[in-house]
This record gives sequence, structure tokens and C-alpha cells, in this order.
Amino acid sequence: MTRAAEHGLCVTRPWGEMSRYDFAVEYKGRFVRVQVKSTMFLDRGGYVVTVRGWKGKYTGDPFDFVAAYLIPLDIWYILPVESFKMQGNVGLYPKLKKSKYGQYKEAWHLLRGGAPFETVPRIEACAAEGAVLSTQQSSFSR
Repeated sequence: MTRAAEHGLCVTRPWGEMSRYDFAVEYKGRFVRVQVKSTMFLDRGGYVVTVRGWKGKYTGDPFDFVAAYLIPLDIWYILPVESFKMQGNVGLYPKLKKSKYGQYKEAWHLLRGGAPFETVPRIEACAAEGAVLSTQQSSFSR
């Protein structure tokens, strides 16, 4: 949840134990449900993440994304449910260039529902030669 907030996402946690997701992310009025999984299980060069509940495969529509954390490498994968539907486990290979889930490594932009970086249409600025800003004027840059 902290990492999502660091990426400018508004994080909401459901009250009680009734929800089948760990938290929801809101960005510009759009909500998505996120299930968090973590692993340190290394198998043949990849990390295995279980994407099923303790009672077996998830049924219905319990969440929109899995945020999978590779503990030893401090790497997150943001996996849309469609990318692993009907699987019980997912193999994540962060060092493999053409890995199946490589596009989802640190893909926090998916939770915003858009491109990796929002673009600013145009920035304009002017400065006079030798101009000095007061502390009060430059506080914006802190």
C-alpha cells in the first residue's frame, strides 16, 4: 500500500475481512481492486507466486490486479487478472529479457489506467539574467 501511495495513487483498505482483495486504488475517480502476494521462492531462475486463495483458485471476480512482491529483489509486478486467469501459480523471471510477465515489472501505471507517465502539454518559464529568488518565492521547489 505504501509503494502504491508513493506512485501517487490514493489507497483505500476495506473494512473488516469481508472483501476478497487487500486494498483498492483510486485515481481520478477510477477504482481498481488489488490483491497482494509475495514470494521468496526461487525455482530455476524465476520466482513462483501463488495466485490462488487458500481454498483454491479464485472464483467470480474478486479483484482486478495482483501486486506480486519479490522479497529478495525488492521488485513489484502489477499483474492484471487477465494475464494469469485460470492459473494457480505464476513464474516471474526479472532477469530474463523476454519473460512472459516482464511488461508488468514495476508497472504501477496500470493501476492508474493509463500510460506509464502522464505528459504535461507545455511548460513555460522565463528568467532574467542575474535574478535571485527569495526564500519565500523558491519554496515551491522544495
